[in-house]
Amino acid sequence: MRDRESGFVLLAALMVLIGAVSLGAAGLSRSLIEMTAAERFIDKQQAFQQAEAAVDDALATLTADPNLALPYTMPTSTTTSSAVLGSKTYTITDLGNSRRRLSATGTMTGGVAQTIEVVVEVPAPALFQQALFGEDNLHIHQGILIDSYDSTLGAYTPAPDTTNRNANGHLRTNSTDPGAIQLDQNVHIAGDVLVGSGGVPSVVIQQASGVQIDGQPDDMSNLTLTAIETPPGTPCGSALTIPQGTTQTIDISGGFCYSSVTVEKNASLTITGDGQITLGDNAATDLSVATDGALEFTGTVTVVAQEIDLNALQLDAAAKLTVYAASSLEMRGVINASEDPKTLSILYSGTDAIDLGQDSAFYGTIYAPDAEVDLHQSGDVYGAIIAKSVKFDQGGRLHFDEALMTMNVDGSTGSQPRIISWRQP
Repeated sequence: MRDRESGFVLLAALMVLIGAVSLGAAGLSRSLIEMTAAERFIDKQQAFQQAEAAVDDALATLTADPNLALPYTMPTSTTTSSAVLGSKTYTITDLGNSRRRLSATGTMTGGVAQTIEVVVEVPAPALFQQALFGEDNLHIHQGILIDSYDSTLGAYTPAPDTTNRNANGHLRTNSTDPGAIQLDQNVHIAGDVLVGSGGVPSVVIQQASGVQIDGQPDDMSNLTLTAIETPPGTPCGSALTIPQGTTQTIDISGGFCYSSVTVEKNASLTITGDGQITLGDNAATDLSVATDGALEFTGTVTVVAQEIDLNALQLDAAAKLTVYAASSLEMRGVINASEDPKTLSILYSGTDAIDLGQDSAFYGTIYAPDAEVDLHQSGDVYGAIIAKSVKFDQGGRLHFDEALMTMNVDGSTGSQPRIISWRQP
């Protein structure tokens, strides 16, 4: 009887032990599953972080080289640390219309991978890489000096001081025609003279006696001139005339509603505040300042007009002006108190020649992809000019501002690709 009772107790204990072991095994299995899931979740998170880092790398690559040959695939990059062991890579493909697809992948050593696809729009490359560009031709009259300096380092220093005077005053054309670049007697080019792709410099560049070229005559890939994108805006209101002998100040911070602006002789108009002025008047020149008149800007202003005829224009030291003209443009007597070429941008989409001539220094940039620019300039020009063709006479000097090499033609400096869409496939 006692043996039976002992056997029953032993059997019961064994059943309890088996149950406990089963429960422990089940708990251990569940723990292993949860641990595996947690590890996979961590791997996915880290793979995603690797993919995000690859996107950042791709954006940095596009920012550094907007003209990158596509498609481009980054070599796989391996990251090792106490917490992360994986790799990242990306591919950049061209979608057209200045859009690029960035396909970025992060992969962990266990094989877990995450992919991100980003579509970005890349900005137009900075075009001001040379002092003068004439797509069809350049004519530099006798005795003219073209060199360079960097306005971020201060004022230009004339010879013999070389503190802020450099030899990057390049000339450039897309043409390969004989004599497309004419350099008259005693012209001094402190920079390269570049002709169109496949052109022969000795044929394209016509030199008179006494010409000095400090850089290299060479051919270069053609520069593509982008179309001017005029800011949207609709002319409104009536014509504004500042009568002879009067003075008026207008603050445009709250808006500006006139179809045209005329400043008569010995009259003065001061525009204060920041904003855009959009003009359009079929009965009169949209923006006109007479000889001995005065038009002054003190803020950050964009002017959009068809016809502009300025005999006097002044920018205060803190002002910044961007001018869009569509049909005709004449500018004389421009005073830029900041002496910074980046603060005055002139964009002309017309085909008639631009006439720029004054005795004082001109600080600014001119972009006229379909027109000829005639510089009747006895004072120095500080900045850069891009046009269909350029004629430079009257013995002036042009000093290319190297700070313009990172500036867009409209005066902006944004060069980061703009994200259009983002997804995980």
